[in-house]
Amino acid sequence: MVIARDNKTTFLTTETQPKCQWSSEWMNKHSIFKVTGTASSNSDGAVEHRTMVCAYSKSNLKRNATYEVAIVARENVQLRLTYNGHAFTKDEQPVECYTYPTFPSEKKYIRWEIIQEHPHFKVDRNKLVPSNLHVRIKDHTYGSYVCVFETEGIFLTQVFFVLTYVEMEKVKILPQKREFETGDMLSCTSTAARTAYHILDVSMAYSNVRLISRKSGAFQVVTDTLYSVRVSSEGSFEGAISM
Repeated sequence: MVIARDNKTTFLTTETQPKCQWSSEWMNKHSIFKVTGTASSNSDGAVEHRTMVCAYSKSNLKRNATYEVAIVARENVQLRLTYNGHAFTKDEQPVECYTYPTFPSEKKYIRWEIIQEHPHFKVDRNKLVPSNLHVRIKDHTYGSYVCVFETEGIFLTQVFFVLTYVEMEKVKILPQKREFETGDMLSCTSTAARTAYHILDVSMAYSNVRLISRKSGAFQVVTDTLYSVRVSSEGSFEGAISM
């Protein structure tokens, strides 16, 4: 007992609508094998979700079946992504492209067009899946892709944009205060550091006159007035902090 010849469960409103019938055509031609059917529906505004109950009962033959089908107008078919553009700092997730409602064999009609390839993703049928995760990304890296669904006169696209965000190093000067006195000790600390080697250089504003001396891994102020501080971390950070 079936509702369609090809066992499909999604129907456009312009197509022949599902009905209860036998899979063997000759049985449908005889009234003795007439199938009864009932249906109930609910709608989410775009798609009608219909539950169909098919039944046949004779003294020596009883059959029943329940089917869930979707009825949708062509213009209401949607193409969706599990992520609508995303930024990852780690643990990139698969991104699936799919239709709502689901069409039979839809994966055959979905393809990804690569605009800018991301080193941590590859195309696998209707998905973008993590790949080459051993490749280290040192800077913010972008990727852009277009998912395309094309079948039965329907052409839909979804753009996916991914950013792998590399958490940059943040360097602080300790103690954190704006005024220093002669003899104060300064040191550097950092979070999310890619290197633990820091250089702290204190000089008079707009000059190269150094105002500190190094002592025991920290830095000591050797003047009553501290104008500016420049902190750098080997190969990864450089910035100026006004005091």
